Amino acid sequence: MEQGGISEGASAWEVLMEKEVPNLIRYVAYRRTLKNGKTEYKSVTYSPDATAQEFMDLYFDDDFRPKWDTMIIHHEVLEHGDFAQRQQVVRWTRRFPFKFLSDREYTIARRLFKTDDAMYGLTKVIDHPSSRRDTQVVKMDVFYSMWRSRTVECPWGSGKAACETVLLHHEQFKILENLSRFAVRHGMWGFVRNLAERTPEFTAARRARGVGPNEADPMAYGHNGAPNPPSSSTGYSTGSNGGANGGIQMSQSSLSLCSMDSSSVGGSGGYGMGAGAGHGGAMSLSRAASEGLPGRPKQVPGRVKGFLAMAVAGVVAVAVKRSTSVPSGLENVKALKSKRRNLRQSNSMLF
Repeated sequence: MEQGGISEGASAWEVLMEKEVPNLIRYVAYRRTLKNGKTEYKSVTYSPDATAQEFMDLYFDDDFRPKWDTMIIHHEVLEHGDFAQRQQVVRWTRRFPFKFLSDREYTIARRLFKTDDAMYGLTKVIDHPSSRRDTQVVKMDVFYSMWRSRTVECPWGSGKAACETVLLHHEQFKILENLSRFAVRHGMWGFVRNLAERTPEFTAARRARGVGPNEADPMAYGHNGAPNPPSSSTGYSTGSNGGANGGIQMSQSSLSLCSMDSSSVGGSGGYGMGAGAGHGGAMSLSRAASEGLPGRPKQVPGRVKGFLAMAVAGVVAVAVKRSTSVPSGLENVKALKSKRRNLRQSNSMLF
């Protein structure tokens, strides 16, 4: 995909947004146009009183995510792999606050990578045998979101740790690119600020269980999921340990991308967090996974829809024909009235 942070044919990064709320969040977002005309985003975010370990647990916690990502209306885990690496295939359904965007379904493979001084999260949409075929939900075919989190000094001088996250994000909504850019730009700051405001709630609950800021949480999201790797016929790869990698095998280019520090990418990162989503398949960790999508009617099979459409069209045609036709008896009545009117006029002329 990239080598050394450079994408062939892409434009230079441009600053899209700079925001700061002291002791809450510092956020800088960038975007660039790829060779195919689509847009890629990156960002750098600083969050106070939080560590990379805590933020990684936050990003991968789909039960907590709807509290800050209000577009998530349904989520579930389809496959579990190695819990220590957060290997999962998940599916989300997202509802956007724009009339021109219908619900989107994301089926995502994701996993965690650790180094001595940083943690990396990778998420990417994949084809999956349990994908729904709803006509009202648009399946996302192109999406990736990857980030590097590090524990750093607090930029506001609190003396506590802070988390720096550099993120790269890209997705194609299957709409005009100008509309896509509009949606991202106008939803970006509210999305990120909501995350910042909810982070203390997550870290406080985590620490209340006796988990240190730099310790792995044995009760993190997905801890009770038994590994259920896919069969070899599903068409995407599995790890050597039997866990589902969901097609996120680390290529040299993606390793190069994830090894970049903030200076090598111009102090930039990306917008958005991973996604993934919704319905059917393996055991779900979502408290509402067995419930239907909120606000959506039951689906009607395509053949039934066709017959209903033909029946409605027939009824409408008959109604129109009846409303525009004139019975022969009514024509006779009209003719008789006309003759009487003419007779009265002629008689009046005689007197």
